[in-house]
Order: sequence, then structure tokens, then C-alpha cells
Amino acid sequence: MSQANWKNVNNWHWTEKNCAEWAKKYFARSLIDIKYIGKNKEIVKITSVESVTGDADLNQRKGKILTLYDLEIKLKWAGYLDGDEEDKDKAIKGSLTIPEVAHDSEADDYVFDVRLDNDTKAGWALKELVRTELSKLLVPEFAKFPNAMIQENLGDVYINDSSFVANNSKTPKIKSHINKEEEQPHVKAFKAGESGLTLSGINLNSNQMDQSKTSTVKLESEFMASASDIFDALLNMDKVKLWTRSSNITISPKPSTTFSLFGGNIRGQLEIADKDNFKIVQKWRNNSWQEHHYSTVTIELKQSDGSTKLHLTQIDVPTTDLDATKANWDNYYFKPIKTTFGWGFSV
Repeated sequence: MSQANWKNVNNWHWTEKNCAEWAKKYFARSLIDIKYIGKNKEIVKITSVESVTGDADLNQRKGKILTLYDLEIKLKWAGYLDGDEEDKDKAIKGSLTIPEVAHDSEADDYVFDVRLDNDTKAGWALKELVRTELSKLLVPEFAKFPNAMIQENLGDVYINDSSFVANNSKTPKIKSHINKEEEQPHVKAFKAGESGLTLSGINLNSNQMDQSKTSTVKLESEFMASASDIFDALLNMDKVKLWTRSSNITISPKPSTTFSLFGGNIRGQLEIADKDNFKIVQKWRNNSWQEHHYSTVTIELKQSDGSTKLHLTQIDVPTTDLDATKANWDNYYFKPIKTTFGWGFSV
């Protein structure tokens, strides 16, 4: 049974709603007909929203609401030199692409790719107005997006029941994503996988874990890559930043060094990094586990013609978290690595 099916008392566990389809409808209605009128009565306006692609998720844990999104928006625009927008035959048309509208984007971060359908002198003048002026009118609409996502989708992730009290409050705490450095680890943890890094809690009052309450995880995953490449992807900081989509991590291929991933949700120490035999051993813990309790993760890479199999054994995993730990290795490590570097298998 997945964690998503458990009764989410006190809104404690991660709950998530995919809002990608909602985002398409939202921008289709909020960006259409946005218009700029120049000092010589020139007009440039958005005429259609061609596509909205990417991820948009509303998430909740412990009563905190997180809006996480990374979208590409493609628009069509039309311009009129004489201000007569009723004369459709005089329209000069083009496209406008914003490759990244994201939760951690600031006003100066947006890139506007403006193009003409037909390259003319008159078209260049209007294209410049789209780039310098019309684009500015889109930014406030992007800023409104997270609040709109919350207002229209909150009921699907937050249990508003008088018997469920999150953080001593009956209303959720909505977390702002204005500060990139503050939000980055949590955002990227979500974007790395599907289910969230929440593992069920255990007794935090003891520093000793009863061995009868621990289990072993054994997993296998196949990659279309060499053992050397996978080894580096797991321990090289620059590569780990790519598949975790976070700049706020700590990791090193040197034994006896500590690591911290996903905003500190995963921590540990590297014990063995044997690149000759492609073996990695780590002391590894989820931050929700009992204080000071670590499991031991052993990863061995077996290369064959055209692919490499990763064999993972993890001992001393709290039995209550066994299924979640298995799922999170797949969702937070294996899938993102394959997707980021193109090492998955086509079906």
C-alpha cells in the first residue's frame, strides 16, 4: 500500500496534486489579449496560448503548502503599426516563447524568445516592442500563478477537518518561493521523484534502534551506461547537482566524507568508494528516522555489453519504512539519473 493511501492525520505526510492540466487552462485565460500600446499608437498583443508544458505540482506536508512548477510557455502575438487592430489583414504576426516559468524564477530571470513569422522592416519594429514592452506585462501574471494554484487546488491536498490540526492550526501555512536559496533544496527534492521523501516516523525518544525492528532492502536497476559513468553520477558533485536538480548539496567521492542531499532529508558518510571494482558503501539515513540511527547502503555495479546493472543492498532499515525506502530509491535516485543523462530504456 502506498503512503498516498494512508489516512493523512494532521496533514503530516506529503500529499501532492499534479496541476499541469490546470496550469494550461490558467495561462490560456490569463495571458490572452494582454496588450501594449506604443507612443505612436502601435499595438502588440498576445493572440493565443499555443502550449504550456512541464511540471506543476501543489504539495502539502505538516500543514505547509508548497507550489512547485517549471513550465515552458509558447504564445502567438500580433502587431499593428497604425493601431487599427480591427484590420486583420494588416497584422504582423510572430511567436513568443518563455522557456522557463518556475517557482524559483525572479522577474529578471525570464527569457523571452521573440520571433517573426515573416521577416520585414515593419515587423522588426513591432518585434522589438514585444521584446522590450509586452514581455514586461507578462511577468506580473507569472507572479500571480502560485497563489492562483493554491486557491483553486488546495482542497485536493489539504484535509480541512476540525479533528485534524496541523501545527496547532486549522489552516495551512503557505510557504513563499521568493527566496531561491531558501526554497531550492525542498523544491528539487520534490522534482526529483514522484512520491516525496517522507518516511513514516519512529520513536525519537531513544538513540538505540531495536534490531528486531529493522529490515533489509535489496534492489536492482539497469542503466544504458557504463559502470564508470554511473559511479561518477552517484558521487561527483557536479553530476549529482544535475539529477537532484539542486545546487545545495554536499557530496564527495572521498571516503570518510559526509554527504547531504534533498535539503538535508538524506544524510550520511561515504565509507568505501572503490572505482576499480565499482563498489560504494555508505552510512545512510533519512532525517525522519530515529535520531542517530543509520543504515548501511552497499551499491555494486556490474557492466555487460550495452548496459550496467546496479545492485543495492541496504541493511538496518526501520521495518515501518521498508516499502517507502524501496520506492524512494527508485523515485529519487534511479529514475532521475536515467532521465537526466538519457540512460533509460525505450519501450
